[in-house]
Amino acid sequence: MAPLVLNSALIGVTSAPYWTFSTSRLAETGLSPVTATWCWATIGLAGLLGGLAGRAAGRAGLRTVNLATWTLAAAGIALLALPDPGVPLALLSGALFGVTYMALTGLCILWAARLDPERPARAITWSFAGLGVGQTVASPLAGVLAGGLGSAAVFGLTALVALTAWSQLHPRFGPP
Repeated sequence: MAPLVLNSALIGVTSAPYWTFSTSRLAETGLSPVTATWCWATIGLAGLLGGLAGRAAGRAGLRTVNLATWTLAAAGIALLALPDPGVPLALLSGALFGVTYMALTGLCILWAARLDPERPARAITWSFAGLGVGQTVASPLAGVLAGGLGSAAVFGLTALVALTAWSQLHPRFGPP
């Protein structure tokens, strides 16, 4: 159960800065509030595609799809670390964030169900508790870091944290 909860906490840690500060970051780069609104719409629309992660996991394996999704999540977050992402890259960032957030949370549900097939709700509850803890800790931390380092650095560091999911390559730490 610990690797699943850690994975979920990592989702929380890496998503909180995006949920909390992406609009501010876009404004810092000179993009309009209308562009920020379109980026949020893109998060939602692309999130619908995240539902396909379960089917992909059935074909390629949960571990493979989880790691590929984490890699795309890191890329989407990193785009907001660029000095001037412009509208196309801001929209791509939103799309990658939306699809990967939904995919990662869905993959956690699959992982939880595999861990405890008799009582999947127990493992899912632990997973989402980890997600909540990660988000709760990361939002104020990201705010403090943004005040000292700037929000671009926060998004760059958050993307690097997302890449720590690659530690799940070791069978002991990753999904079955």
